[in-house]
Amino acid sequence: MTGQKAPLVRPPTKEELVLPLVNVRLAKADIRLSFPDYRSYEREWDYRHDVFSVSGGHRLYRQFVDDEQSGGRLFGHWGQTVPKRLRRHLTINGEHVFEYDYQGMQAALAYDLVGEEAPPGDPYDIPGYGKLRRDDFKACFTSAIGADQHNPNHNLMSAFSHAVKKQTGSWLQEGEAERMADAFWEYHAPLNELAGTQAWRQLQLKESQLMLKVLAHLEEEGVTAIPIHDAALVPISQERILKRAMMRARCELDNHVSVHPAKWMPDAFPHLF
Repeated sequence: MTGQKAPLVRPPTKEELVLPLVNVRLAKADIRLSFPDYRSYEREWDYRHDVFSVSGGHRLYRQFVDDEQSGGRLFGHWGQTVPKRLRRHLTINGEHVFEYDYQGMQAALAYDLVGEEAPPGDPYDIPGYGKLRRDDFKACFTSAIGADQHNPNHNLMSAFSHAVKKQTGSWLQEGEAERMADAFWEYHAPLNELAGTQAWRQLQLKESQLMLKVLAHLEEEGVTAIPIHDAALVPISQERILKRAMMRARCELDNHVSVHPAKWMPDAFPHLF
């Protein structure tokens, strides 16, 4: 039933066989989060519900929605819930973490879904706006592919505005959502057909298949990793192995989607790069 969680009654697929191995490695690893100050700790405490925002267990699992062709992302480990601003304070076996993600993954997969070639560069760097609005345009896209056009309460502009408010804390100015949406969909005209179709279900399925490949390559190398959607965290000494694993996994995709790993550099260690 929709809205209820239930275990899958089936053996793991070939690509899922790596998960028990990854979970054993995660269980043995010494993974810690050290808050830089008390204020940072207090910020993550939900006083309304008396719970800590960083939560979860020590094992990964795949989570589908409605059926096995929808979603499939990896969840379950508490390290995945650490806000990005605090990830630099995570350590794995005494080492600070390094993160790579696939830049523009959802948009790249969307172009493959409609059988078109994506424009070069960052898909959220829309001409005339600059990189400062990147996250806003990403919200424009993700809110559109998450919407259901058959829902009578469906409103793309409202969903976009609320997504920006959630990530920035501020509302867009009057008429700004419409102007930005027009610019985005004009630039990405081939993707218009996906707006309001809940295409996220197929995109997340393909993304999760890719990340299982990444984990399999890292497991072969004996590397402890925490996946976060289209990204992964590894000990900082394993940065090159992670990049190589992500490139190999990308090349193994049957549709050869053009996405490339982009590194996130911990502010505390700029001298290492």
